[in-house]
Formats: sequence, C-alpha cells, structure tokens
Amino acid sequence: MCKKKKVDLFIKVCQNLKGESCDRFQLFTTGKIKKGKEKYIIEYDNEYHGTSTILLKDDGRANIKTNGDINYVLNLDKEKKTKFNISTKDTFSNFYVNTKNVFFNINENGGNINFEYDLEIDNVGGMLSTKINIELKS
Repeated sequence: MCKKKKVDLFIKVCQNLKGESCDRFQLFTTGKIKKGKEKYIIEYDNEYHGTSTILLKDDGRANIKTNGDINYVLNLDKEKKTKFNISTKDTFSNFYVNTKNVFFNINENGGNINFEYDLEIDNVGGMLSTKINIELKS
C-alpha cells in the first residue's frame, strides 16, 4: 500500500500515579494509514492536542509526534528510557519515558496498537503509568 487510506481510530488511554486508580479517557476520530518501506504511518486529528502522527517501525519501535496546542515527539523503544520535551505556547517541560511495551498488529484494513510506558517529569519525581490501546478500522 503506497496511498494513504482512510481509517477510523478508537483510542483508549489509562493513566495513573503509583498506588492510585486509573484515569481513563477515550477518543474516536478518523485518520489515514499508509504503509511505507519499513513502517506504517498513521495520521489523525487529536481534539486534545492537534495533529498526531504515529510511525510504527518493523523493528518494534514507535514514534508519536503531535503538532498543535501541544508539541512533542515521543520515541518509544521497548525497555529503554528516553528524554523528550513538551512545549505549548506558554510552557516547556522535560520528561523521561520508560517504555515497557510496544505492540502492533496492523495491515491496510486495520488492527491494534498497544503502548505501555511510565512518564517521569524532570525534577518532580513520581511516575505516571500510561497504557494506550488504539483500534484501527478501514
């Protein structure tokens, strides 16, 4: 598949601080999926942040990039800790992400994507555990 194909995305997110109950939210949106040489590219409008792009690489890594009210590039590399920045028109913050799991099983007709990671805000302490499940249907 070289052309972008329309896809429906049902995104479920669960976040919690250690020892606390999970805050859940869901988003349904439409986007586009394209199979590249070594990856899938999924683009969609995120009502909370702006336009998001997910790159899924054949080696099991993923990148999530968001442009709009909030800007960031999040690199998810299983069992690795990486630093990233989030910026808005008023703020700039450093975060660390410790990726626990990156899993995807997709094709041009849809599939599932699962991310699990911990976020640590620079100089604040505490971990925000995050689980994201994305169902894709074309």
